[in-house]
Amino acid sequence: MNSKLRLLSITLASVLIALTLSPSFTSDASEIPPETSQILAEAASEPEAAPENPPATAQGLSDPAAVVGAEAAETLLETTSVGSVLILRIGCRNALVNNKLTYIHQNGSVPYIQDGRTMLPFRFVGQNLGAAVRWTANNKPIYFIRNGVTVSLQIGSTLIKRTENQKTATYKMDTSPVLKDGLTMVPLRALSSHLGLYVSYDETTKVVVVSEGKLSSKQKQKYFKQGKGISSQNLTPSTSDALHEVANQGAGPASQKTVKRALSLIETSKAAKDTAYRALLEEILRYCDGKQTRSRAETAIRDAAKHGIDKNLALRAFSAAYERGHKTENSVTLSFAGDCTFGHLNESRSSTGFPAVFARAGYDAYPFALVRPWFYSDDLTVINFEGTLTTSTRQANKQFRFRGPPSYAKILPAGSVETATVANNHSYDYYQVGFTDTLRHLRDQKVGVFYQDNPVVQTINGIRVVLIGDNNVTGSGFSLGAPAIKERVNAQIKKYKRSDTVLIVVMHAGVERASAPNGFQTSLYRSFIDNGADMVVGHHPHVLQGIEQYKGKYIAYSLGNFAFGGNSGAKVPDTLILRASFVMKNNDAVLERAWIVPCKITSTGTSSNNYQPMPVYGESGRAIVDKLLGYNKRLSYGATSLDYFNLYL
Repeated sequence: MNSKLRLLSITLASVLIALTLSPSFTSDASEIPPETSQILAEAASEPEAAPENPPATAQGLSDPAAVVGAEAAETLLETTSVGSVLILRIGCRNALVNNKLTYIHQNGSVPYIQDGRTMLPFRFVGQNLGAAVRWTANNKPIYFIRNGVTVSLQIGSTLIKRTENQKTATYKMDTSPVLKDGLTMVPLRALSSHLGLYVSYDETTKVVVVSEGKLSSKQKQKYFKQGKGISSQNLTPSTSDALHEVANQGAGPASQKTVKRALSLIETSKAAKDTAYRALLEEILRYCDGKQTRSRAETAIRDAAKHGIDKNLALRAFSAAYERGHKTENSVTLSFAGDCTFGHLNESRSSTGFPAVFARAGYDAYPFALVRPWFYSDDLTVINFEGTLTTSTRQANKQFRFRGPPSYAKILPAGSVETATVANNHSYDYYQVGFTDTLRHLRDQKVGVFYQDNPVVQTINGIRVVLIGDNNVTGSGFSLGAPAIKERVNAQIKKYKRSDTVLIVVMHAGVERASAPNGFQTSLYRSFIDNGADMVVGHHPHVLQGIEQYKGKYIAYSLGNFAFGGNSGAKVPDTLILRASFVMKNNDAVLERAWIVPCKITSTGTSSNNYQPMPVYGESGRAIVDKLLGYNKRLSYGATSLDYFNLYL
């Protein structure tokens, strides 16, 4: 290269460096500038049509290709500082910030994809992109301030505002900020680009890189390789971290390992707080091993609560540990819950209806978030899915109709619900097209769906499980009538029952709001046992009915409502989860044990329904069990006792 070209190259590189370098990421960002104060006081007006992308000056710093041309740009980039770098991987709880490994949030939250965009907790984003973060109460706008630029977003809105030099422009994002597991999650790419940063993504490794300067291809590959190697291990798990993992992911080997690591961090501390935390974690491990003492668990929770541990979180963690301690090798554990409805009632757009409450919650697992210790610890969770998932608006002529968007199908796998019966009187609320759409959307989410003449058949731990569903309530689209349904279901039982098979009938019948089954129910359900069924579970009355042991096999006549979006009130809130485990014995699949989990259909503590069932303990749990035992006394074969887990605090 001659001297003139060399001089030109050096000059262009100097220009490029001046253009691309900016201050390093820092969490000590400047205070809110005057223009932001004005935004906080008065919302900026919305344009009629928000553009899709920020202006060129907001998409990152100047493109080297625009300065020196595409061929020379790549070489210059490799020798140019890119400033600070944030590396993370989808589904991984940790991240690299300037080569320092850190966790994203203490509750184990991970980056995830929503509408094709990476979502992260807003505090983590602000702290590690060198932006000051401000927010107002009641989930209104969140503000990010960096290098004189203010960016604001709002939960549930796809609009993003960018203010610089007292000028505000509004743009449209591909997805909106949401609340998930109690955290505000924001779209990384839209926020980063409006703050003047670069985002690179590798589909193969699922690694995301955020940098102050634009990266060359070689630099991207280097960072993608680093991101692929990021450890998923909880770095410094606190007692609260460990409890969250046990309660939300079950008390399996990985969660127990986290508990032991949390214990190791406080094992030599003599502080009163750490002593209480140690006792709590040690007792959870004992519960996982089946060495369970109620009084010790109660004392451990009380003492830890005095030092800031959430009592309800601890109760759910102990519930998960209890279930783990009772799990036997090669058994199959099934969980059954009642009526679940996700959608609009009669196309209502009420602010207290399920769609509005679910949108404010902002995450798919919301309806089942508080029953994770049971749904995550079983082999199969079964619900009655009452309603439709369709975009069709042609409605059946009936008093109550339920319709949700196809996206609501994600609620089930997010809550670890693997199977659903759609044999009920709301499956055809939007005619055949609504029913067909519902089947397709649930199956697209890998949910097993069963209904009249279409059972679910699975083999789990060497045991064949068959779920048969049918309905005898008008307005369903299914064939009705006592002789027909009895013959049809019993024919299915005889067809699928084998010695290695657990066969359970899930039936939709009875009278709404009746606390006792009628003669039709008892005769029909007992005939199923007579013909070989191992258990019968009933739905439709929307309230609990009794449980009986007929010929040594359980019949639960009605499990009542569960996550029921059909009513914003919860005047009759009692419900339960029915659990049953089966094992192979002498080449036969037999019942090992059955037990219940007392619950309320709402976690508000009032008669207002927030569509999020919660477990109840102590006297509240005992009251539900006593009520059920009272119902059992009305039955000829009513169960005289019910096994359940309870702690009194």
